[in-house]
Amino acid sequence: MMGVVCGIAILLARLLRARTFASLATPAALCVVLMILLTIVSQHAVSPKMAALRVHMGSIQATAADSPLLAEFSRLHRISVSLESGVLLAGLAALYLMVREFAPGK
Repeated sequence: MMGVVCGIAILLARLLRARTFASLATPAALCVVLMILLTIVSQHAVSPKMAALRVHMGSIQATAADSPLLAEFSRLHRISVSLESGVLLAGLAALYLMVREFAPGK
């Protein structure tokens, strides 16, 4: 979540510096927007379902391996990890693109 807050700060700084919304259409800015969208999906679609399953199971470790609740929790956990991996990769791409954009000689 902290990465998204930093991403929003970067977008706002870019907007204030350039004073045009066109500055938000750069590849780095689009990566930050992707980070925000992936985090929103993770926090509002996946995490609440995982939390509800945890309540029903009581304990993940004590739940039988063949439990449908555990299978659903595991599926949602894989989705969550994929979403957060996407956030990380988009953040690294945004960082690379911004460094390249502001490198001397450009």
